[in-house]
Amino acid sequence: MLLELKAPLPWRKEFIRLNHLIEVKPDGSLPRDAPTRFRPSKYYKVLISNSKYHQGSVCYEDPKTGHMFLYDVQL
Repeated sequence: MLLELKAPLPWRKEFIRLNHLIEVKPDGSLPRDAPTRFRPSKYYKVLISNSKYHQGSVCYEDPKTGHMFLYDVQL
């Protein structure tokens, strides 16, 4: 599932907390099946789950604008 949204800071903080997301160093890659509109800029933070059940989902967040791209793996 791919989702693009713009959210206020309190919502983003709660989303990150509830989903146990941690920031990781970006490697410049995107999900291989991402559509052309799924193009986070180089200023985005990359967040992945800290859970042992992490299955490849990733969140790209621009902390200044509140713009987010979510790529959620559904099994």
